[in-house]
Amino acid sequence: MQLNPKMDRFAAWAFGAAALTGLAVAGGIYYLDRALSNPELRAALQQGCARRAEQVFMAEGWGPGGRQPDGRFARYRDYYNPHSGKCFVLIGVLTMDPRDHETRFSSTLSDAFEQATYAEYFESRTNGLSPYVTCKLTPPGEKTVFCHSAKEYRRLIAPYVGTALRR
Repeated sequence: MQLNPKMDRFAAWAFGAAALTGLAVAGGIYYLDRALSNPELRAALQQGCARRAEQVFMAEGWGPGGRQPDGRFARYRDYYNPHSGKCFVLIGVLTMDPRDHETRFSSTLSDAFEQATYAEYFESRTNGLSPYVTCKLTPPGEKTVFCHSAKEYRRLIAPYVGTALRR
């Protein structure tokens, strides 16, 4: 399923318009953080983010169950970040190869509306050996930061997804 560029622009505009609508109150403009303390506005933004994240997941070729015939399994989570006003989608894919007992896991964090990748993680394990891990944080317009563990990856993406990944 391909994303429609015109609909993407419309969805981004509608998402932004919803935020701006909540800002105009009684003839005045409130600061963004004050407006985001409005539970109804925050809920509307989070719901819009959830819908968009699902669209991105489906556009990547995943169905509602997240399973593929080749043995891959995926899940996604949406994160609306009220401080940046951005909607992020975190897609995790697990592949298990019974022939060589290799397990591979990848995770990608991206902006659900702009489709810009912010972070990537890859881990491969074979027969109980030490895992091979590579990950990087690549926010648009910023310097790439490399990491070497799941813990480091969670720490690097925490500013984008909030405290949802704490363990």
